[in-house]
Amino acid sequence: MGLLDLASGFENYVIMGLIAVLAALGIYVVILHSEVGEVKAQMQTKTEELQMSQADNQQLRNNITAQNAAIEQIKIAADQRLADKQKELESAHATAQAALVTANNIMLIKPDPKKSLCENSLDLIKETIKAVQDEISKGKQTNVPATTKP
Repeated sequence: MGLLDLASGFENYVIMGLIAVLAALGIYVVILHSEVGEVKAQMQTKTEELQMSQADNQQLRNNITAQNAAIEQIKIAADQRLADKQKELESAHATAQAALVTANNIMLIKPDPKKSLCENSLDLIKETIKAVQDEISKGKQTNVPATTKP
C-alpha cells in the first residue's frame, strides 16, 4: 500500500499544481482583460485627438487658401496701380519734355530792339496765349496750368 499511498499523494500534488496553474492563468486573463479595456480607452482618446487634429489641419488649410487668394488679389491690385502710375509717369515725362521745348522756344525769341521791354513782354505773352489756344483747338495737351486762362 505504500506505493498506492504515494501515488495518491502524487496525484494530489499534480491536482494542486494544476489548480495553481489554472488560478495563475485566470489571474493573467483578468489582468489582460483589464489591460485590453485600458488600451481601448486610450485608442478612443487617440482617435478623438486625431479627428480634432485633422479638423484643425483642414481649418488651417482653408485659412491658408483664403490668405493666398487675398494675397493674390492684393498683388493684382498692386500690379494694376503700378501700371497706372507708370502711365502717369510717362505722361508727366512727356509733358515736362514739351514744356522744356516750349521754354527753349520762348528763350530763342529775340526782343525787337525798336520796342520797349514792356511791349516786347506783351508781345511774348500774346504769342504764348495764341500758341496755347492753337494747341487746345487741335486737342493737344498744353503745358499751361489748369488755372491759367488764355
